[in-house]
Amino acid sequence: MTRASLAAATRGRLSGRWAGLSARERRLLRLAGLAVALGTVIAAADWLAQEHGRLTRELAATLPRHAAVARLSADLAALGQADQPHGTAPTLADRQALLAHLRRSSASSGLKLEFRTGDDGRLAFAGMAGMDALLPWLAERHALDGLALHGLEWRADDGAQTVRGWLAEPTMPGGGS
Repeated sequence: MTRASLAAATRGRLSGRWAGLSARERRLLRLAGLAVALGTVIAAADWLAQEHGRLTRELAATLPRHAAVARLSADLAALGQADQPHGTAPTLADRQALLAHLRRSSASSGLKLEFRTGDDGRLAFAGMAGMDALLPWLAERHALDGLALHGLEWRADDGAQTVRGWLAEPTMPGGGS
């Protein structure tokens, strides 16, 4: 039996039963249907009001966090655009010492980052880090080590926060190739 024929048969049976009802029974069924529909509308309106209240509270709680992230983003952009002094290029020993220093300082800040020196002279880092710990660490590296942020990618998937970025190497006084 196809769907169309099944639907036609069901309609025929329902029409036959409806026709067999008295006027009073039909009126009662219409009122019952109306009561069910009205109850559904009232329940949906109540749920929508509760959901609106929940979303309003959630938005109010999220706005300060959004403002904090916007401030940190502006700080990062300013760090990335800061002029760095030009001088002699760091030696290989200086770069190795800098990488060791970055590994120690990131580990002491609770960041799980790996570092390497790129061919373009930038320091690349990647690993697991939340923004609340990473941004202060980057600002500290800029203030204390003169490193400038040259790019940052951050992802939060299934609770894991992964980060990848690039820092410009500082000018090393007295260093030469």
